[in-house]
Amino acid sequence: AFVPFLERRLGVQRAAIIACLLGAITGAVSFTLKSVSVWSQVAHVVSMSLFLTSTQILDPLLQSYASLTMPKAAQGRSFGLIATFTSIGQMFGNLAGPYLYSSAKRWHMDTSLPFMGVGALLVFAALIIACASSRNNNVAAMKGVSIQQMAYASSLLPKRLDKEN
Repeated sequence: AFVPFLERRLGVQRAAIIACLLGAITGAVSFTLKSVSVWSQVAHVVSMSLFLTSTQILDPLLQSYASLTMPKAAQGRSFGLIATFTSIGQMFGNLAGPYLYSSAKRWHMDTSLPFMGVGALLVFAALIIACASSRNNNVAAMKGVSIQQMAYASSLLPKRLDKEN
């Protein structure tokens, strides 16, 4: 119920960018708090809750964004690619996170290094969404078509094997 509300109020692109940036900021803030006071712990819990919320609503927002920008014939393949890269990211994240954490401790760095890495990736994702949406709007304005009619990424998708192109 929350994701459709965000889509109606902000638009899909803006909601996805805000979710990425909110996740980056709250994830970075959550693990850089050094104090052990009660207020620091409350700030950690609140910022971690916002981080988890923003990253969980990001998946349906990105699927909605893909459904608006991809042609109907390529939507199944785009959803398959999104699911594939999400799974690959989860696998590598689970492998890289503990390594970065232990390496940070070994090198006497801040142990929030994995969370800073996630924050950097979320900022990068927000930049990609912002650049793609501005590119789509500019091309659509020049051609006089709406974003729903554009097939900007269909050339990046793998070709179907059951029919010749």
